[in-house]
Amino acid sequence: MDNDRSRQQVGAGVHGGAHGRARVRAASLAIDSRAVGWLHVIDDVMRRWDWLPTCTLWASLLIVLAQALDRRPPLELLRVYPAEARAGEVVTIYAEVLRDSSRHCEVDVYRSLHDARGKTWDYPHAHFSTEAFAMTESSTPGRMAPTFVLPATAAPGPAGITTSLRYRCNKTHALWPIMLTHTLPLTVLP
Repeated sequence: MDNDRSRQQVGAGVHGGAHGRARVRAASLAIDSRAVGWLHVIDDVMRRWDWLPTCTLWASLLIVLAQALDRRPPLELLRVYPAEARAGEVVTIYAEVLRDSSRHCEVDVYRSLHDARGKTWDYPHAHFSTEAFAMTESSTPGRMAPTFVLPATAAPGPAGITTSLRYRCNKTHALWPIMLTHTLPLTVLP
């Protein structure tokens, strides 16, 4: 029996016995009640401001919609001057353009030549950054003068350089670029 008593006393010293467990439970409840109190405060604040995430979401959607609806091309071809060259020669086609330099756009350019027989030659793809687009307008305001080497086997007669432009002036244009296609007429001399 003395052994049992000493175990209880040793156990009471190590674990605190029933009284020690009650103190731990009381402290735990005090911490829990403070935490619950803070959770109620946070919940009250969030309930007062619950409209804010909804407004933020709607504002974001309106901004994306406004950007997606921006379909105005940043370049307008006003006038193209006739150009002529022999097959295998370099030709420069001069044109008057209206560039909207207030917009910050980058552009991918795809060009191809169609000769009098209907044969098509594709020129290499070109990319112009926002800075290059702005620099072009500052160095040659209102003008465009692309230069091409005509294929050596191009048929003499009326021909055209078809240019497809894909502008990206905001983030939504990465998915849906502003597309602009025009044909620059020229004559391949015999």
